[in-house]
Amino acid sequence: MITLLYGPDELLRSERLASIRSALGPAEMAELSTAWLDGRKTPVAEVCYNCDVMPFLTPRRLVIVEGLLAHLNKRLQASKASASRSPGSKGSKGAAPAGARSAAEQDLDALLEYLPTAPDTTDLVLVEPDAPDKGDKVFKLLGKLAGEGKAALALCDAPAQQDLPEWVIHRAQQRGAHIEREAALDLATSIGRNLRLLDNELNKLITYRNAEGPIRRQDVRLLVPYAQ
Repeated sequence: MITLLYGPDELLRSERLASIRSALGPAEMAELSTAWLDGRKTPVAEVCYNCDVMPFLTPRRLVIVEGLLAHLNKRLQASKASASRSPGSKGSKGAAPAGARSAAEQDLDALLEYLPTAPDTTDLVLVEPDAPDKGDKVFKLLGKLAGEGKAALALCDAPAQQDLPEWVIHRAQQRGAHIEREAALDLATSIGRNLRLLDNELNKLITYRNAEGPIRRQDVRLLVPYAQ
């Protein structure tokens, strides 16, 4: 399975990734079949090589690549800009042969060719902090693979501002706590759509109340500096 985790919210990305990792089994065993790769430094060929490695002591192998698509797109844009400025684009001596493809274009072709053939024993997770352009070739391919049940596209973005109080209330319930709606509204309004920061402040409030009644508006205004 190939999973694209994309979008600006770091908390949602990290929690979805943790869920994928936990499916491998005990952490000490899963670590043996997990590869973390920096997409800004790792060639596409190396990404493919890591995906082809068989799992070790786990039923599946996990390959996590961060920032590969964004970096590849930057390289593609740079190569196009360079080609348009190059004297060779006007037919000068020493110009690149007609139809020659840049290294970035070759890497893109290699990735597009490999993704549909990635082994079933590997879970490849592409982590991107920004949403790819809808016309992006890799994004379109992953959408096609998702329709075939071979990939998943997971947008990691915070709820709209008006929906944040409900997110806070639900988050508190997941932790066995209760927060009054007015308090959730104050917390969400003062912090905004930064879920990591919202979660940290909520945890602080839960610890403060220590299961002694619901979190109240006065608790938020006492402990949350943004609300003050």
